Amino acid sequence: MPVCVECLCLVFEEISRDFSDEEKPDETVLTINLKERKTGSATFGVAYSRDDGLVGFIEAADDNFFGRGQRVNATMQLGKKLHSYELGFMNLYHQKRHFARAQPLSADLR
Repeated sequence: MPVCVECLCLVFEEISRDFSDEEKPDETVLTINLKERKTGSATFGVAYSRDDGLVGFIEAADDNFFGRGQRVNATMQLGKKLHSYELGFMNLYHQKRHFARAQPLSADLR
């Protein structure tokens, strides 16, 4: 499967390569050095609106779920009038093609 360079940049902080010559003139060794970036995050906050009152939210996400380049997230918003939950999953390689496809699962309870 070909490598999607844009997808690699989402997961790795540094990507470099080295070539070394071998004893035989027609052989070369390619070494690829990868430094993985931190892919997990947690976010929280509080907001106020006239319609929903005081609302708090929290989200946890990982951009490299199980080292497979998949993004997962879970978000929860709670307030006096608002109860919203969302689970998200995005697969960067869908059906062996190079495009992202988001598959969110959400529930909005008011």
